[in-house]
Amino acid sequence: MTGTTTKTRFQTGETCPFNGTFTFDGYLTDDNNNDNTTTNNYDTNAPRSIQLTANETFPTMSNNSCWWKFAQES
Repeated sequence: MTGTTTKTRFQTGETCPFNGTFTFDGYLTDDNNNDNTTTNNYDTNAPRSIQLTANETFPTMSNNSCWWKFAQES
């Protein structure tokens, strides 16, 4: 992992700090974006991992805010 961050979990709308592969790590379950997660009702057709480059925005999963976990540097 390059850069100065040691953070490994990111939520929808955050800016990706470095290039990498990230895996789905649960939906945000309240309107305040608290650290409550659930994988209930996960869209099995949606990708479980994504590749982002630095400065891209973490996307939603099936139009819902979610968490993304760092998996591998690319």
